Amino acid sequence: MPVRNLVSWTSIVAGYAWNGHGQKSTEMFRAMELQGEIPDEISFVNVLTGCSHGGLLRRGWIYFQSMQRDYSLSPGKEHYCCLLDLLARSGRLDDAEDLLASMPFEPDEVACKTVLAACGIYRDLERAIRVADVVLDDNAGSSDCYLLLRNIFCEV
Repeated sequence: MPVRNLVSWTSIVAGYAWNGHGQKSTEMFRAMELQGEIPDEISFVNVLTGCSHGGLLRRGWIYFQSMQRDYSLSPGKEHYCCLLDLLARSGRLDDAEDLLASMPFEPDEVACKTVLAACGIYRDLERAIRVADVVLDDNAGSSDCYLLLRNIFCEV
């Protein structure tokens, strides 16, 4: 790569992350850090996505903590949703539900659908009802959430 800057490094991390190469995305993120580039919020969204798609639970937690501790970046909704996705894909539904309840902002439909989808995979009807209540209280028109909940009822 002739020009190595934050944008080019983040693009490489994103390419690996979004194409199912989680381990490689974390390797490129680390290489970026070693080259002296300071990651930004977008860099962290992409490496967290790589961790989620690659099943790298421990590494994802480490990056989430590093974002705050080492770079003084405040995680936003996108970062929390990546972490929710990571927990949900890993079958850590208790942790995902706890994170959903403790986020420093109201969970939106995307966050709730992430956990709802995992409830469907793991056939956890009780949790699905609790999670759906969170989003449906604020957004009664959310047909996706109703559909996910209906599917879970049908499968269980």
